[in-house]
Amino acid sequence: MSDARQVIAAARDAGAEEYAAEDLHAAEAYLDSAKRNLSERAYGSARRDAMLAKEKARKALEASEGSDKQNSLPQFMSDTDHSRCRRFSVTGRVQGVFFRASTRDVAVDLSLTGYVRNKADGSVEVLACGSQDAIEKLAAWLQEGPRMASVSSVHEEVADYQEFDGFSTA
Repeated sequence: MSDARQVIAAARDAGAEEYAAEDLHAAEAYLDSAKRNLSERAYGSARRDAMLAKEKARKALEASEGSDKQNSLPQFMSDTDHSRCRRFSVTGRVQGVFFRASTRDVAVDLSLTGYVRNKADGSVEVLACGSQDAIEKLAAWLQEGPRMASVSSVHEEVADYQEFDGFSTA
């Protein structure tokens, strides 16, 4: 988990290691355990815990050194542009195969907001708002979907930015 090591190194440099290292080590251990047990739900939970620990470390870094330290944060921690939204239409065998729940879990892991819902024509619509990098990762994941899905196509278009509280299924 190289991201955790980067956070610890950045926190150490900023004198905030005590705030971040314990949470990051716990998240890393939980993530390793989840991988060993092959539990997708536990793995998703561990990834969320790790992301929360990263955010806590980022805040500790900013508090300890002020806003001038933001420029020295690792790239994965400094992505704060949440002004993009994309709408996806996913076709194939994508209903009744845990596609919406799995998409929500991936989107939450990526700190995206928006929704996923079934459409009457058998497709799934996803509206995701967040950083460009996170949206691109979700787009790549949508090409495959969860294990039981069979994705035929993914259509993507730019959508007007909207504020959401989290990521929901409809």
